[in-house]
Amino acid sequence: MTLGLWLRRLPFPLSPTSRPSRAAVPGPRGLHLLAGLRAMRRDRLGFVLRAAEEYGDIALFRLPGRPLFLVNHPAGAQHVLRDNARGYVKGAGLIDAGLLLGKGLLTSEGAQWAAQRRLVHPVMTPGRMRQFAEQTVAAATRALDRWQEQAAGVTTLDIGEAMAGLTLDVLGHTLLRGPLATQQGLAECFDEVQRWALQRMAALVRLPLRLPTPANRRTTHALQKLRAFADALIEFRRHERLDGSPGGDGDTLDALLLASGGAATGVELRAEVLTLLLAGHETTAAALAWVWHLLAHNPAARDRLEAELDGVLAGRAPGFDDVPQLAYTKMVVQETLRLYPPVWMLSRRALAADEVLGHRVPSGADVLVSPYSLHRHPRYWEEPDEFRPERFAAGGPPYPAAYMPFGLGPRACLGSAFGLLEVVLAVATVAQACRFDRPPSAPQTQALALLTLKPLHLEMVLSRRCRR
Repeated sequence: MTLGLWLRRLPFPLSPTSRPSRAAVPGPRGLHLLAGLRAMRRDRLGFVLRAAEEYGDIALFRLPGRPLFLVNHPAGAQHVLRDNARGYVKGAGLIDAGLLLGKGLLTSEGAQWAAQRRLVHPVMTPGRMRQFAEQTVAAATRALDRWQEQAAGVTTLDIGEAMAGLTLDVLGHTLLRGPLATQQGLAECFDEVQRWALQRMAALVRLPLRLPTPANRRTTHALQKLRAFADALIEFRRHERLDGSPGGDGDTLDALLLASGGAATGVELRAEVLTLLLAGHETTAAALAWVWHLLAHNPAARDRLEAELDGVLAGRAPGFDDVPQLAYTKMVVQETLRLYPPVWMLSRRALAADEVLGHRVPSGADVLVSPYSLHRHPRYWEEPDEFRPERFAAGGPPYPAAYMPFGLGPRACLGSAFGLLEVVLAVATVAQACRFDRPPSAPQTQALALLTLKPLHLEMVLSRRCRR
């Protein structure tokens, strides 16, 4: 069944300011709707790509009780995410995630969100970038030692797990001081929570979590583990402060504890910790895993990357001052984020009626903007499915909103500069010492599209690299 049976094209006007001759066409009902929801749950990435290809820059279908718009045009994305950001709140998927993770910076709204952002912002300042860079390189070096020990006894490494361990280590030495790298199973727990939220987003009947379905039981178990870990970390840090032990040197959790003055509840602090765990390591780990996947399939790009590292670093560890000289390394990271943006879908819900690309969006409607499909828009990207890092030598697309790996507008990722720096330095550290290659018999890599976009079961062979 094609999208044409259940998704309707909107009459796209020649000018974004002109009004359409009729209201948006209502979505189909009954069996067609059920088929559409099944397709969305089964292949989310395919859903947005086919919708963009078949129906243009804005399309509509109906979830039970409300319309949902897919916007695949930079001007429309910019309007929803930046120009009229006050007219929208977080939408489907994130609302459901908030039911589980709590009202942290990722899912909160209004005054609560503004207060949380003001609290976290001083920790994300440029003055801390050098220290963050040092911790990233140190964590990548520790990871290399672990992988090389493992490689002596096994053939392959699960790159997703390996990168998650690396980014947790960075997080544990920067924003959330603690032995995070030793935690097992956090990524799987976050996957269960995200899977529940996205399945609920496209469900005809939204069953409460307390009903003991298999999916609900898995989610409840994962949520218990995540909450217990966050609570233990908070309690550890509270005791440090009471005992007069050294604090987190101004890290994020230290800032949260100081600002709360003991007034914040455990639930509120837990929500912030879970948000930082999800946003601070899941997205970065996914980006790093995709880098190795793409380099393994593009040997010319890998050779050029390694040549730059050999020329700039000559075998020494990279530092903050080296980053401007690692131009091609940064291009590789930027192109990876174009093809596989860690946050592949941004959802909003209209607070009042609005007009997007000349079409009326009613109050309460969900609007989805997918960086994954925008980053492949043929009007703004030449050969959009090809891995071509050099396309960023000139700075990216002519229309800035055609590239938004960290979101756009006031709710764009607060730690985007930190995230980009972390990936560039981790790649520079690791790629000097080793290579990752796919085993000849490895199955085709699949993308798992939850709230984050990560490779599924990406196993690769680790080999030492001799510098030129």
